Amino acid sequence: WFYTTYDGMAQRAGNDVLCVLVVGFHHQKGSQVEYSYPPMQGSVCPSWKYLPYLAIPDGAHRTQFGYVYFTLPEDKETADMLQDRKLFAVGCYRQLATQDLVFRDKEQTRATVLKSVVVVSRKPCFGFIKAKLFLVTEVYFAQKDFTETQLLEEFYDNMNDSLRASQGFKPYYYSVGEIYKVEVL
Repeated sequence: WFYTTYDGMAQRAGNDVLCVLVVGFHHQKGSQVEYSYPPMQGSVCPSWKYLPYLAIPDGAHRTQFGYVYFTLPEDKETADMLQDRKLFAVGCYRQLATQDLVFRDKEQTRATVLKSVVVVSRKPCFGFIKAKLFLVTEVYFAQKDFTETQLLEEFYDNMNDSLRASQGFKPYYYSVGEIYKVEVL
């Protein structure tokens, strides 16, 4: 389930990255949010119910890895924090052979495990997030143990520190190799 009430939301109100998620594909239940940092509590947010399906697109099992970019509508919990009335997400999905896992869940009956690491941000820093997300996802999968999540917590903190340090570039959003100017109407 995907929850929208964040533990300690008030302390994180100034962060550009709201959360880092892991979405996994379950062969009987479909795509599901398996992990979130910061932890989420509360009721399911109807406006974000499709996030797991956006994070792992159809046909993702045909490639070794890939990226997805999407927006999420505001919900009651985040409406006061959002100026643009939407959130931006970047996901990096990968596969790993089930036999290579250090810790194998008994429900993992397929030959491969498919997961997506997703960053939900207030700003459309797609290229900046993508560059860092690729490396983090690669290391997360190289651990071969998806219960080890300290890397994702450190990634969340690092992303927010990096974006906070670059506040002087407010009219520009990062992309790999280029800077795009966002026009405000």
